[in-house]
Amino acid sequence: MGRRPVWFETLLLRLKADRWVYLERFSWIIIVATAVLGIPTLLIEHHFQLQRDRQNTTLEFAKLFQGAHLVSQRFALLMPWLEGKYDIENLRRVEASRADLRAIVLDMVEPITSSSAQLRSAIFDVVDFYETLQLCIENDRCDKAMAVAYFQGYAWEFYCLYQPYIEKLKKVLGASDGNRRDIAHDFKSYGDWLKSFATSQGKRPC
Repeated sequence: MGRRPVWFETLLLRLKADRWVYLERFSWIIIVATAVLGIPTLLIEHHFQLQRDRQNTTLEFAKLFQGAHLVSQRFALLMPWLEGKYDIENLRRVEASRADLRAIVLDMVEPITSSSAQLRSAIFDVVDFYETLQLCIENDRCDKAMAVAYFQGYAWEFYCLYQPYIEKLKKVLGASDGNRRDIAHDFKSYGDWLKSFATSQGKRPC
């Protein structure tokens, strides 16, 4: 078998060299394509992970809301209306005004009795729960739609019923007198986040 022509040998060498160049280019194309396609995938996965985290945090609030302490406090809020001192059916029939309800609520809460003290404690705890929940939503740590669906109904009823006492407490504790300026500052916005949550998403005001 005769020796192959020089030009043929040169062509083979060039083809081999070109093959590695093409393979290298193709590998870079694959790397770039993987990176380009992978980044959106990572971003999407990150988004869904954050959403799952928000939902899980909201579920923790649901567990707290159904826990023994808050269930007991919500029952304490209900008890004065069931004891018979106030004619609830009559209030419904005559469509009691806001002034009537304000007078009843303050009559329930303000006297210095053990039952009133328990009622004040229950109001404070429920306000605190909703203030913390709204803070969680504002900081994008809780799922707003899920929280509204689960908690807003009770929040609206609670806030609109006990608003007279909440507003009065806010006014009294928010007034600084030099000796309790820091405490007064903390209470100037007392109940505001509860109100914001209770009346959000198109929910009618009280």
